[in-house]
Amino acid sequence: MSGYATGSGTSSRYSYSRFKEQLGLPPVSIRNLSVSSDEQFSFDPEKSVHSCSHCNFVVQSPASGGAFTLPVSLTKKQVEKGVKAGCSFIAWCVSEAAEVGKRPPLQFDVQFIMKEGDKHDIVEAEFKFHRQFGPSLTVCAKRNDPAAQYISTRPINPDVSSEASFTLARQWIEDCHSTHTECLPNDDDFVPKMLIEVGLEGVKAPRLYIPKNGEKLLWCCLSYCWGGDQLIKTTRTTRDPFAKNIPRALMPQTVRDAIKTTRKLAVPYFWVDSLCITQDDPVEMADQISHMSEIYKRTHVTIVASSAGKSTDGFLQHRVLDELDIPMFALPYRSPDGRLGTLCFFSDNGYDPRTEPVRKRAWTMQERLLSSRILDYGTRHMRWASREYSHALKSTYIAGTFAELLPESLLWGVEMQKQRMKPSGYRAPSFSWASIDSPVKWYGFPFTSYHEYEAAAVLGTQNEKLVGVHSREATAVLGMDTKLIRPEDPYGAVSECYLKLKVRLVEDKWQGSPEFSGDANLIKFELSARADAIDEVYLELCQSVAIPVYILALLISSGSQLCLVALSDDGIRFRRVGFVWMSFGRFNDREWEGRDIILL
Repeated sequence: MSGYATGSGTSSRYSYSRFKEQLGLPPVSIRNLSVSSDEQFSFDPEKSVHSCSHCNFVVQSPASGGAFTLPVSLTKKQVEKGVKAGCSFIAWCVSEAAEVGKRPPLQFDVQFIMKEGDKHDIVEAEFKFHRQFGPSLTVCAKRNDPAAQYISTRPINPDVSSEASFTLARQWIEDCHSTHTECLPNDDDFVPKMLIEVGLEGVKAPRLYIPKNGEKLLWCCLSYCWGGDQLIKTTRTTRDPFAKNIPRALMPQTVRDAIKTTRKLAVPYFWVDSLCITQDDPVEMADQISHMSEIYKRTHVTIVASSAGKSTDGFLQHRVLDELDIPMFALPYRSPDGRLGTLCFFSDNGYDPRTEPVRKRAWTMQERLLSSRILDYGTRHMRWASREYSHALKSTYIAGTFAELLPESLLWGVEMQKQRMKPSGYRAPSFSWASIDSPVKWYGFPFTSYHEYEAAAVLGTQNEKLVGVHSREATAVLGMDTKLIRPEDPYGAVSECYLKLKVRLVEDKWQGSPEFSGDANLIKFELSARADAIDEVYLELCQSVAIPVYILALLISSGSQLCLVALSDDGIRFRRVGFVWMSFGRFNDREWEGRDIILL
């Protein structure tokens, strides 16, 4: 191990300010920056946004704060003059009003909506050309505008690798560090087994670094999609050479970009799984994977390469913005302190961060949930998220889900026309999505995605969406048990796991054939079932209608019912093989039997 770079032995925290001085970074002022919002766009350079005498309606923010309404009245003559003069605001209002059958003169309200938990930070404006609804625009303020003291969203900056963007990222982090005590990692001695010392660009190359016991360090983590095997990894053979120098030319672009970002954030160390875990050492792999939660919980900031589908893509490229991403117009804004500033409005074009490549991976979802501070490089812009997920892990983890999500989290199914495969050996119980090697989808959740639902459970919140959604539960969880391969890793591989459930079930017969691509008919109820995997169990079921299957009613709601299709070993122990939709009336059938079972 003599070839490794080691720490200095000091137990004091590495000086953040000293490293910034080495980089030659100017001191950062956060006097006029409000960055307490959970999600913020990166700003663009000071570009002109349309404003003229025809749209000088002053938005007056009440001193008391909270949502408020601006009434707007445009006579026919005002509209004609404004459109003729090229006023973007009036032209947009005329176009949107026409969508709901309104013609000049126009009278409408603009309702300004605040960020949750903040009385003055306007995030959205809804234009009510109709009494019940209207188009909404995102509200932002430029960095140097007086409004920026209250309005945290900035116009999108397509150049995410510009000095201006990195300066803003440092401002976000410093403000969070100084004001959000909940986001700070615990003051203990934990550091990963290996880190990358990023060095100074053009002066010192990155190298592997092994901290000494008791050394307290700052590091950034990378959350990204591998997209296949990595060309450069730390192995038993490369460990010693990498302790002197990790060749930049061999690094995938995403890792290069992350190291550059870490340097620009003035953080001296960096962690990425492919280089900071010895990939051909199974003992080290198992040990470090069991510490993943600590690595991401205690990172200074997690850099999320959301836009990169694979490690060779990178994430610091110049973004190509849609026309609707650019602010369309600006309105004068009187802030609570009386100063006059400007609000800019743009549509945000329906961007949904959940569609990013990184959101489709379970590993990266875990990394996101565990991280307190996230610098997210999406397809369209850089975003900042400050959260306390990692400090509120109150749920019981069980083979890919959380106990607090049961029985709803059993309502997954393989997507249509997707390959349905199972691993060769045991990986997880049949009720877990982790038991198959196919894309899955959750059905019947009161959230728009499983990620949101799981995040709520991880936080231990009692959200209204989680409570009292279903009119009647048909399944109750009586108990559970998990045997871990490594007891010290509660989120690791399992050798055995089961749920004890009180259920309502009914027997049926399975009719299918291999060419059905995983679909089958249940004869008695005349329902179409979807198999979890096309394996030997499925093929055996297809070859005979003599094998009974059981429909387990999980939840009964007013609109949809989801059931598991299971096989029984002895009338008590069951294995899941698929799922089925049922109509509400079918649950009134007297043939349904109440029983306590074990679902393996």
